[in-house]
Amino acid sequence: MLEVVKDTVTVTSIPGGILQYAVTANFHLVDAFWCDFPAGNPAATDDDLFGSCICLIGKQVIQFCPREGSQIYAITLPFPVSKVLPSPLGLIMEKERTPKSASSCVMFPHLFSLSHPYNELLPIVCRNKDDERSCHYALDPLELEAVNTLEECGMLLCYSRRSRAHSLHVMREVTKEEWKCAAAKTESLITRSTKGTPAELSGEQSIVCSSLFTTPRSRPRIGGLQL
Repeated sequence: MLEVVKDTVTVTSIPGGILQYAVTANFHLVDAFWCDFPAGNPAATDDDLFGSCICLIGKQVIQFCPREGSQIYAITLPFPVSKVLPSPLGLIMEKERTPKSASSCVMFPHLFSLSHPYNELLPIVCRNKDDERSCHYALDPLELEAVNTLEECGMLLCYSRRSRAHSLHVMREVTKEEWKCAAAKTESLITRSTKGTPAELSGEQSIVCSSLFTTPRSRPRIGGLQL
Protein backbone atom coordinates (compact mmCIF):
# COMPACT_ATOMS: atom_id res chain seq x y z
CA MET A 1 0.00 0.00 0.00
CA LEU A 2 1.32 3.45 -0.95
CA GLU A 3 0.82 6.31 1.50
CA VAL A 4 1.81 9.97 1.35
CA VAL A 5 2.54 11.95 4.53
CA LYS A 6 3.70 15.51 3.85
CA ASP A 7 6.68 15.07 1.49
CA THR A 8 7.38 11.41 2.33
CA VAL A 9 6.06 8.36 0.47
CA THR A 10 5.97 4.92 2.10
CA VAL A 11 5.07 1.51 0.72
CA THR A 12 3.86 -1.13 3.18
CA SER A 13 2.82 -4.75 2.66
CA ILE A 14 -0.79 -5.90 2.99
CA PRO A 15 -1.55 -7.71 5.23
CA GLY A 16 1.02 -7.09 7.93
CA GLY A 17 1.82 -3.44 7.38
CA ILE A 18 5.57 -4.11 7.05
CA LEU A 19 7.50 -1.14 5.67
CA GLN A 20 9.00 -2.07 2.30
CA TYR A 21 10.08 1.27 0.89
CA ALA A 22 10.27 4.92 1.93
CA VAL A 23 11.44 8.02 0.09
CA THR A 24 11.31 11.72 0.95
CA ALA A 25 11.12 14.31 -1.82
CA ASN A 26 13.42 17.34 -1.67
CA PHE A 27 10.57 19.45 -3.06
CA HIS A 28 6.96 20.09 -2.10
CA LEU A 29 5.06 16.91 -2.93
CA VAL A 30 1.79 17.47 -4.80
CA ASP A 31 0.97 13.81 -5.54
CA ALA A 32 2.50 10.34 -5.71
CA PHE A 33 1.39 7.10 -7.37
CA TRP A 34 2.54 3.91 -9.07
CA CYS A 35 3.01 4.03 -12.83
CA ASP A 36 3.71 1.09 -15.14
CA PHE A 37 5.49 2.53 -18.16
CA PRO A 38 4.95 0.62 -21.43
CA ALA A 39 7.41 -2.19 -22.14
CA GLY A 40 9.53 -2.12 -25.29
CA ASN A 41 10.03 1.65 -25.28
CA PRO A 42 12.99 2.73 -27.49
CA ALA A 43 14.26 4.91 -24.63
CA ALA A 44 14.57 1.95 -22.26
CA THR A 45 17.93 0.23 -21.71
CA ASP A 46 18.68 -3.42 -20.95
CA ASP A 47 18.84 -2.64 -17.23
CA ASP A 48 15.83 -0.31 -17.31
CA LEU A 49 14.04 -0.33 -13.93
CA PHE A 50 11.31 2.17 -14.74
CA GLY A 51 8.80 -0.32 -16.12
CA SER A 52 7.05 -0.04 -12.76
CA CYS A 53 7.96 2.79 -10.43
CA ILE A 54 6.66 5.33 -7.94
CA CYS A 55 6.23 8.80 -9.39
CA LEU A 56 6.72 11.70 -6.98
CA ILE A 57 4.99 14.74 -8.44
CA GLY A 58 6.02 18.32 -7.71
CA LYS A 59 4.84 21.56 -9.26
CA GLN A 60 7.62 21.50 -11.86
CA VAL A 61 9.60 18.34 -11.11
CA ILE A 62 8.94 14.59 -11.20
CA GLN A 63 11.04 12.00 -9.38
CA PHE A 64 10.91 8.36 -10.53
CA CYS A 65 11.62 5.69 -7.91
CA PRO A 66 11.85 2.10 -9.28
CA ARG A 67 10.08 -0.74 -7.53
CA GLU A 68 13.42 -2.55 -7.28
CA GLY A 69 16.91 -1.17 -6.90
CA SER A 70 18.11 2.22 -5.70
CA GLN A 71 18.27 4.10 -8.99
CA ILE A 72 16.21 7.29 -8.64
CA TYR A 73 15.79 9.63 -11.57
CA ALA A 74 14.33 13.15 -11.58
CA ILE A 75 13.32 15.50 -14.38
CA THR A 76 12.56 19.21 -14.35
CA LEU A 77 9.49 20.12 -16.40
CA PRO A 78 9.58 23.09 -18.81
CA PHE A 79 6.48 24.54 -17.13
CA PRO A 80 4.43 24.17 -13.91
CA VAL A 81 1.73 21.49 -14.05
CA SER A 82 -1.70 21.52 -12.45
CA LYS A 83 -2.23 17.77 -12.76
CA VAL A 84 -0.29 14.59 -13.60
CA LEU A 85 -2.10 11.29 -14.21
CA PRO A 86 -0.82 7.73 -14.79
CA SER A 87 -2.04 5.91 -17.90
CA PRO A 88 -1.28 2.68 -19.82
CA LEU A 89 0.85 4.82 -22.17
CA GLY A 90 2.83 6.67 -19.49
CA LEU A 91 2.02 10.00 -17.83
CA ILE A 92 -0.53 12.61 -18.88
CA MET A 93 0.21 16.17 -17.74
CA GLU A 94 -1.83 19.32 -17.76
CA LYS A 95 0.01 22.63 -17.98
CA GLU A 96 -0.94 25.12 -15.28
CA ARG A 97 -2.92 28.08 -16.55
CA THR A 98 -1.51 31.55 -15.92
CA PRO A 99 -3.31 34.92 -16.08
CA LYS A 100 -1.12 35.82 -19.06
CA SER A 101 -2.02 32.69 -21.03
CA ALA A 102 -5.71 33.07 -20.20
CA SER A 103 -5.81 36.59 -21.66
CA SER A 104 -3.72 35.79 -24.75
CA CYS A 105 -5.45 35.28 -28.10
CA VAL A 106 -2.72 32.80 -29.09
CA MET A 107 -3.24 29.39 -27.51
CA PHE A 108 -0.55 26.73 -27.11
CA PRO A 109 -0.92 23.04 -26.16
CA HIS A 110 -1.84 22.46 -22.53
CA LEU A 111 -2.07 18.64 -22.42
CA PHE A 112 1.13 16.60 -22.74
CA SER A 113 2.29 12.99 -22.46
CA LEU A 114 5.49 11.31 -21.25
CA SER A 115 5.91 7.71 -22.41
CA HIS A 116 9.14 7.05 -20.45
CA PRO A 117 11.28 8.98 -17.91
CA TYR A 118 14.07 9.24 -20.51
CA ASN A 119 11.74 10.55 -23.23
CA GLU A 120 10.76 14.13 -23.94
CA LEU A 121 7.42 15.68 -23.11
CA LEU A 122 5.11 15.72 -26.15
CA PRO A 123 1.80 17.52 -26.74
CA ILE A 124 -1.30 15.36 -26.93
CA VAL A 125 -3.07 15.07 -30.28
CA CYS A 126 -6.88 15.09 -30.35
CA ARG A 127 -9.02 13.60 -33.12
CA ASN A 128 -12.69 12.97 -33.76
CA LYS A 129 -13.10 9.25 -34.38
CA ASP A 130 -15.15 9.91 -37.54
CA ASP A 131 -12.86 12.50 -39.12
CA GLU A 132 -9.22 11.71 -39.94
CA ARG A 133 -8.49 15.37 -40.76
CA SER A 134 -9.74 16.68 -37.40
CA CYS A 135 -6.36 16.09 -35.67
CA HIS A 136 -5.28 19.00 -33.49
CA TYR A 137 -3.47 19.72 -30.24
CA ALA A 138 -5.46 20.42 -27.07
CA LEU A 139 -5.26 24.23 -27.13
CA ASP A 140 -8.21 25.35 -25.03
CA PRO A 141 -7.93 24.46 -21.30
CA LEU A 142 -11.53 25.56 -20.74
CA GLU A 143 -12.79 23.12 -23.36
CA LEU A 144 -10.73 20.06 -22.41
CA GLU A 145 -9.54 19.61 -18.82
CA ALA A 146 -8.11 16.25 -17.71
CA VAL A 147 -9.94 14.83 -14.69
CA ASN A 148 -8.83 11.21 -14.31
CA THR A 149 -7.68 8.13 -16.20
CA LEU A 150 -9.42 4.77 -16.40
CA GLU A 151 -6.31 2.64 -16.77
CA GLU A 152 -8.13 -0.69 -17.08
CA CYS A 153 -9.89 0.38 -20.28
CA GLY A 154 -7.34 2.94 -21.49
CA MET A 155 -9.61 5.98 -21.32
CA LEU A 156 -9.27 9.58 -20.16
CA LEU A 157 -12.09 11.42 -18.40
CA CYS A 158 -12.23 15.13 -19.27
CA TYR A 159 -14.40 18.10 -18.34
CA SER A 160 -15.44 21.14 -20.38
CA ARG A 161 -15.91 24.33 -18.40
CA ARG A 162 -17.54 25.89 -21.45
CA SER A 163 -20.32 23.33 -21.86
CA ARG A 164 -20.19 22.09 -18.23
CA ALA A 165 -20.10 18.49 -19.42
CA HIS A 166 -17.83 15.48 -18.96
CA SER A 167 -16.47 13.40 -21.84
CA LEU A 168 -14.55 10.13 -22.24
CA HIS A 169 -11.62 9.76 -24.63
CA VAL A 170 -9.89 6.60 -25.85
CA MET A 171 -6.08 6.58 -25.51
CA ARG A 172 -3.79 5.09 -28.14
CA GLU A 173 -0.53 5.87 -29.94
CA VAL A 174 -0.75 8.61 -32.54
CA THR A 175 0.21 7.88 -36.15
CA LYS A 176 2.75 9.87 -38.15
CA GLU A 177 -0.01 11.28 -40.36
CA GLU A 178 -2.08 12.41 -37.36
CA TRP A 179 0.94 14.06 -35.75
CA LYS A 180 1.79 15.93 -38.96
CA CYS A 181 -1.81 17.11 -39.37
CA ALA A 182 -1.98 18.48 -35.80
CA ALA A 183 1.43 20.17 -36.06
CA ALA A 184 0.51 21.85 -39.35
CA LYS A 185 -2.77 23.18 -37.96
CA THR A 186 -1.09 24.64 -34.88
CA GLU A 187 1.63 26.30 -36.96
CA SER A 188 -1.02 27.81 -39.24
CA LEU A 189 -3.10 28.99 -36.28
CA ILE A 190 -0.15 30.73 -34.61
CA THR A 191 0.86 32.38 -37.89
CA ARG A 192 -2.64 33.73 -38.51
CA SER A 193 -3.04 34.87 -34.91
CA THR A 194 -0.80 37.84 -35.63
CA LYS A 195 -3.39 39.04 -38.14
CA GLY A 196 -6.73 37.76 -36.80
CA THR A 197 -8.76 38.68 -33.74
CA PRO A 198 -9.69 36.35 -30.85
CA ALA A 199 -13.24 36.14 -32.25
CA GLU A 200 -11.95 35.03 -35.66
CA LEU A 201 -9.75 32.36 -34.09
CA SER A 202 -12.13 30.92 -31.51
CA GLY A 203 -13.90 28.65 -33.99
CA GLU A 204 -10.80 26.47 -34.41
CA GLN A 205 -9.82 26.39 -30.73
CA SER A 206 -12.90 24.76 -29.22
CA ILE A 207 -13.09 21.44 -31.03
CA VAL A 208 -14.62 18.64 -28.97
CA CYS A 209 -12.63 15.45 -29.49
CA SER A 210 -13.74 11.88 -29.04
CA SER A 211 -10.53 9.87 -28.95
CA LEU A 212 -6.75 10.14 -27.41
CA PHE A 213 -3.07 8.71 -28.11
CA THR A 214 0.79 9.09 -27.40
CA THR A 215 3.52 9.68 -29.95
CA PRO A 216 6.18 6.93 -30.39
CA ARG A 217 9.74 8.02 -29.54
CA SER A 218 10.94 7.54 -33.11
CA ARG A 219 8.98 10.69 -34.03
CA PRO A 220 10.36 14.22 -34.19
CA ARG A 221 9.84 16.56 -31.25
CA ILE A 222 6.26 17.69 -31.73
CA GLY A 223 3.80 14.86 -31.28
CA GLY A 224 1.61 13.41 -28.58
CA LEU A 225 -1.17 11.23 -27.25
CA GLN A 226 -4.40 11.18 -29.27
CA LEU A 227 -7.68 12.14 -27.65
